[in-house]
Amino acid sequence: MWDDYFIEIEGTTIHYYRTGGKKPPMIFLHGITDYGLGWMRVAQEFELKFDILLLDARGHGQSQTNQLDYSISTMASDVSFIIKSLRLDKIILIGHSMGGQIASIVATICPERIKNLILEDPAYVLEPKNKLDDEKKTKFIIDYLTKRSNKSLTELQDYCKKMFPSWNDTDIEYWAKSQLEFMNNNPKTTLENMKAELDWKKIFPKIICPTLLVIPSHGILSLKDAESIVPLFKQAKIEYIINADHNVRRSQYNLFIEAVKKFLG
Repeated sequence: MWDDYFIEIEGTTIHYYRTGGKKPPMIFLHGITDYGLGWMRVAQEFELKFDILLLDARGHGQSQTNQLDYSISTMASDVSFIIKSLRLDKIILIGHSMGGQIASIVATICPERIKNLILEDPAYVLEPKNKLDDEKKTKFIIDYLTKRSNKSLTELQDYCKKMFPSWNDTDIEYWAKSQLEFMNNNPKTTLENMKAELDWKKIFPKIICPTLLVIPSHGILSLKDAESIVPLFKQAKIEYIINADHNVRRSQYNLFIEAVKKFLG
């Protein structure tokens, strides 16, 4: 296991794993209810060439907070604080879903420190939310907590195998562990206070580094929407992966790795 660390940020404790070494930094940001180790297979693919950092967002994994602020902007501030505290530069920043949202904001907070940005099906909300969206969120929270409450690691692994039969056993194990940690970390409060309502179309032009959007055929951000926003970035391209779900790296691992390596050159 890699070394793990904690950093204090005004009432919030952020946990992360790091390989270290005099290598370019590569930071991974996970999706909602996941944790840093959910990137393990991908991270191992790159650890010989990069100084890997796997962060747990506030309210996830081993990161905790006494605040009720779980907004994307605040979580991006957490990441930016760590980047500056550790004096990281020329960073490869990779984010999935919620982590893709966070990574996008980080790229605008400290653009001089981000070399490349890789976004795995970023969960951008491109249209203003309405009452129906609030109802969907409430239903999601109830459904999520009901299906994961009082479940053992084995039960969560079996549930994941049923939902995602194509996933690798290692990915299933880490996903199940992430759910246990999330359920032990005040999940209802985290989910209820998660806020991602941002004017993304005004944010994209502020992202100046080369950016790769990895878009699955069965995900959150459609290819059509991805194509509509790419011109708003300074330097962005799309890698469209068929037969992939929202977790592209888990459902089409080899194609995801191939896309990332091709992009980084």
